[in-house]
Amino acid sequence: MTASNAPGNPLEKLAARIADDEPVDWRSAAEKTTTDPILAGLRELEQVAHGFRHAQISNGKDTPRSSRFKFGTLTVIEPIGSGSQGEVWRAYDPLLDLQVALKLRKIESGALSHQFLEEARHLARVRQANIVSVYGAAVHDGRAGIWTELIRGTSLAELLARHGPFPVEEVRAIGVDLCHALAAVHRHGLVHGDIKLENVMREVSGRIVLMDFGAARELDRAHSSVISGSLHYLAPEVLRGESPSVSSDLYALGVLLFRLLTGEYPYRAATLADLMQAQDTQKRVSLGELRKDTPAWLAQIGRASCRERV
Repeated sequence: MTASNAPGNPLEKLAARIADDEPVDWRSAAEKTTTDPILAGLRELEQVAHGFRHAQISNGKDTPRSSRFKFGTLTVIEPIGSGSQGEVWRAYDPLLDLQVALKLRKIESGALSHQFLEEARHLARVRQANIVSVYGAAVHDGRAGIWTELIRGTSLAELLARHGPFPVEEVRAIGVDLCHALAAVHRHGLVHGDIKLENVMREVSGRIVLMDFGAARELDRAHSSVISGSLHYLAPEVLRGESPSVSSDLYALGVLLFRLLTGEYPYRAATLADLMQAQDTQKRVSLGELRKDTPAWLAQIGRASCRERV
């Protein structure tokens, strides 16, 4: 029985989606039912089912029968995304006997190749529940690739577009998870450099996962004369030519949480010049005005953060 043909009871429909290995919108489910113990049990069941399916893949039962091309020892199967930093493919790693996400980008110099591989080694040592696991990296035929665990879920950007602003408590929980993730990244001497809704996934199990370390840099090598990253998430000092830092990662996280709460950015600007002018004149959007149910403590944190950064 598919989820679409499930009986009318909301809990039965959730159970059918889990059985069919379809994503579950747990936030929407919580709003439609008050049977919290049963809902919690279904969520645990989904995690067990996900773990079992993951184990099946690991045992080689999902070895690809066809492929697009090879990248080193990896068998590249199909594209799953693309962005400014490169393309993302689903691939099969025969050494791990596991399907992985492979991100590829062009690298035209030996120095860049060396730097890429060195940074990937650092990333591979970062282990934290809210960070995508990095399995390996290599350079072949002028392309650099980094492969990670294959996350099954939905980006926060897609969830925001689909359902609108998140509940305050959910945003708080996401913020805590991402703070833990960034603490681990920074502890290893790295900056992420591109924190945004598109780079955070909510796995089908509910786990929040920080993704896409294509812009990550070591702290002592972070300086660049070229502004990179997503415009509205960039800290004022980065927009003005300073190096990305721990502080600028945290600024981007603040913008991300603001957007989850309101659906907007703290500064309304269409261009780099407009954004810098808005920052200089402190013409930012009020969180309290956009979100009337914002707790006082949260609004106070937002105001203090803006005063310290601009």
